[in-house]
Amino acid sequence: MLQKFSQNFSALYDKKITRYFNWKDAQSSMLGTLLLKNGLQKLGFNYFNLQTATKNNSKPILEIENLHFNISHSGQIVVCALSDCCEIGIDIEIIRNIEIIDFKEQMTDYEWNYIYRAEHPDSAFFEYWTQKEAVLKANGCGIIDSLRSFEIKNRQTQFENSHYFIEELLINTNAMCHLAFKDQLDSFNKAEFIDSSKL
Repeated sequence: MLQKFSQNFSALYDKKITRYFNWKDAQSSMLGTLLLKNGLQKLGFNYFNLQTATKNNSKPILEIENLHFNISHSGQIVVCALSDCCEIGIDIEIIRNIEIIDFKEQMTDYEWNYIYRAEHPDSAFFEYWTQKEAVLKANGCGIIDSLRSFEIKNRQTQFENSHYFIEELLINTNAMCHLAFKDQLDSFNKAEFIDSSKL
């Protein structure tokens, strides 16, 4: 898989891919980039170049003005979001059985009560987890010490002096996926499913 698609990328990107210890992570990273390339082509861009942002983090950005993207993967699912109006963040997680009590300190009291009282606590946990991760990715701040530093209510939150809106994307019945963005959107294109063999 990696050798099949590596010809599509620069030597610099190939070097980045080889840094992954887990071949599945390397494959997911490459698929995410192929999804990005596919999305850009549909928007009329036949090329792209990624560079590292300077906002005290390593969030990649496009050398295309006012065009933003974000990529996430979990299990065998890879998602890519593109926006021409604001910074965005996307996060996906396969819903699985975990010890959610281990993550109690990452949630506010309001969020934890919602999770604890839910009919399916694992799903409720990943609902909040992906919302919070999507906000962090939209902000571009990377990993923070505690997700408890901001609270999400009705799929909205305030974080680092910015207001974020969140939408759920129905990607897979066994996964939870959320998209976060700074500006209220009247509408947005729904998810498009692509067979990796078509990329």
